Amino acid sequence: MSITRRLFVRGLCASPFCGSVANADIPSIIVDGDTRLICGLRNPPNYKYIENVRKARPEATRVVHSIAKLIGVRPLFEVVEADFKKDYVALAALHDDKRYVICDAKWFKFEANVVGWYMVWVIAHEIGHHIYGHPYRPWPNNHRRELDADRFSGWTIARLGGRLEQALSFMPSLTEQDTETHPGRSQRIKATREGWVAGSLENHRR
Repeated sequence: MSITRRLFVRGLCASPFCGSVANADIPSIIVDGDTRLICGLRNPPNYKYIENVRKARPEATRVVHSIAKLIGVRPLFEVVEADFKKDYVALAALHDDKRYVICDAKWFKFEANVVGWYMVWVIAHEIGHHIYGHPYRPWPNNHRRELDADRFSGWTIARLGGRLEQALSFMPSLTEQDTETHPGRSQRIKATREGWVAGSLENHRR
């Protein structure tokens, strides 16, 4: 599931927000107790499964900055990549009031002039956690915060011109059963669809 819409790709591949965090500025996320990890996307996050945190590839940075531009904020989210020893795909993290999106280096595969909608959904989901303020305080209902982030992903893809099936392209990777930290697939499909519909309506009003 990929998009080749000329304007969106041009924005990602030639974004003015090309800078990324330097390796020397990356916190020791693996061992630093001051770093709060939020959302393993499918599993509870754990420091011991993260290795070799480093500067992200430019493509990942541009996706993050394109989403920030879409919602009208300056790029407040630092994107880094790491080697994950567990099937996390991506994480949201907070360190010294800096907001991070941590991507699994082996999972994110970028093609020239093509943006995979499933990757946009994942990155938007982690940004959604930051937008809703989830890293800043404990939340009594983990399922609710995951569904909020899913809705934001659906909304983001709609506003970027993606179709509903493209917004749902990551859903087959999710488990159907509820866990302690994450709702089951059917609920997440519903939340993503709701976000996509809202974003599509906003597109029509422009």
